[in-house]
This record gives sequence, structure tokens and C-alpha cells, in this order.
Amino acid sequence: MLFNRASQLQDVLQIETRESRNRMGCYWLEAAVLWEKDCAFCVSNAASNEVTAIPIQNRKGPAAFNRLFEEFAGKPIRAELGISDDCPTNPQAEVLVFGNIESSYIIGAVAQKKETAESLKVQYPNFQFVYHRALFFCSKRL
Repeated sequence: MLFNRASQLQDVLQIETRESRNRMGCYWLEAAVLWEKDCAFCVSNAASNEVTAIPIQNRKGPAAFNRLFEEFAGKPIRAELGISDDCPTNPQAEVLVFGNIESSYIIGAVAQKKETAESLKVQYPNFQFVYHRALFFCSKRL
């Protein structure tokens, strides 16, 4: 029987979220989404006044993507925050993808806790689950 990977994985994540705030996760997508889809890159929460004041067109393209990793004036530098090179400076940074993300882009999910990732691997062997602390925490706040 064929199944919709995106729908099934979304159900898994919603179940995990409902069960406990400490077991939340996020989708793990192919990086190609960033250049194959129409995306906007937000240096902070996409709904924040700081971000919504920037025209959407200015939040698209390579320059906008690179801003996710820049230092912020008046804020501690990345080295002081202990942020790795592969993580955005602001933990609230977001990527907006306009339109549908086809299931072929979905690799699996990233869990907030190692135990959650291990448990989900057993429960849902058709998906990949990993633990990646840096996606959910930074050592210090901006």
C-alpha cells in the first residue's frame, strides 16, 4: 500500500508534540529545498515586527540566506554564543517556503531529545530520526 510520507510524518510529529513539549521535533528536508523552491530567509521569527518590516523580496536569494549567519550589532558575537558555523545566529531564524514541499524532499525528522529520536526510529522504521541539540538550543540567548 502506498502512503503519503509527508502526511504520515506530520502525524508522527503532531503526536509527539501533543504528548510532551519536551519531545518536539522538526522536519529534516533535503537542502535542495533552499534553492529549488521559492524561499524567504528570516533572521528572526517570521512573524516578528523586525522581520515583517523587511519586504518579502529582500528576504529572498543568496544574500538573504547569508544574513542568517551574520553578527548582529549590539548583540554578542557568534563565538561568545558558542554557535557552530552550520547554525543561524539567531535561534528564532526561519525559512519560509512558498507553495508545497513534495514528499521527495522529506528525509525524516530531527528530535529535541536523543531518547525521542531513538524511540521514534523503532516506532517508525520508514523514516530517519536524529537528535541535533543545536537546532533547539544555543548556549546563550541573543
